[in-house]
Amino acid sequence: MVISHLDHLVLTVQDAGAACHFYATVLGMEVVTYSNGRKALRFGDQKINLHEAGREPEPKAARPTAGAADLCFITETPLEQVLGELKEHRVPVLSGIVERTGAVCRIRSVYLRDPDQNLIRLSTTLSICPPGSSEFQIPQTALWFPPIKVVRWLYAQVPDITRKPNWKASRSGMSRRPNK
Repeated sequence: MVISHLDHLVLTVQDAGAACHFYATVLGMEVVTYSNGRKALRFGDQKINLHEAGREPEPKAARPTAGAADLCFITETPLEQVLGELKEHRVPVLSGIVERTGAVCRIRSVYLRDPDQNLIRLSTTLSICPPGSSEFQIPQTALWFPPIKVVRWLYAQVPDITRKPNWKASRSGMSRRPNK
């Protein structure tokens, strides 16, 4: 089995309305309301389903608990601007900008709490590191690209060993003809 990505996660909250207000107003996520009244938060290609404590649909986690999550979100907004926006919304910041290790690269982060006291980390990427390599670094001029650009950059770093030379026969033997 190979897992490719996370589709959604479930966040248990005390008050779905307060959670929706925070995540939409402060973090800019889209609130989605389903026909049965349940709420979700959409951002990028991901989604967070909200379940109110004590009213979770089945099947559910063994011990759904509000305030037990620790989430890290990657933002394209510079952290200095993020700090300013948090101040405008009167959201206390637990720590200023710190450098940490993310899932695939080094990140700079600020920490805060949501209305349920979940730990929220807002981060920007510093570089891209393939799994198993802490020394590989993309130059500082290439801080972040959409994934296809990363693949193209990596491809450009590896010699093309799959292209066969274009040989032709001549009176003196085999000679290489330039590829067109």
